[in-house]
Amino acid sequence: TKDACTVLTKEELSDLMGTRLVSAGPAGGKVSDGVSACSYASGKDVGLPGALIEVSEARGDSLMTNCRGVPQIDGVGDRACFRSTPYATMLTAVKGKTGVMVTLFNAKIPDPKSVIKKIAQTLLGRL
Repeated sequence: TKDACTVLTKEELSDLMGTRLVSAGPAGGKVSDGVSACSYASGKDVGLPGALIEVSEARGDSLMTNCRGVPQIDGVGDRACFRSTPYATMLTAVKGKTGVMVTLFNAKIPDPKSVIKKIAQTLLGRL
């Protein structure tokens, strides 16, 4: 599985989000086999914009468990779901066997749905 942090660099994600991200590194926590996770941050303080990206080249179906009970959306991969709260925006998508999950935290973006769709499409195109 490709390293999520190299599939999308912090500079590229900064441009897509319109936020200056200063760090990117392996995400802590449990990640299923065949999945790589990368955590991006714009600083150390709680409440600052950041992102978590998970990618899988062969186990996209395992990421789709995040879509249980979540509205489906069109236009990203073969199947995708999207959820947004005041603090986080999440999109999970699969294309064939590949899958991505993108979560943006505290991102004060005018249209988070279109931004997160573009990030997911970029990732799927590189896997």
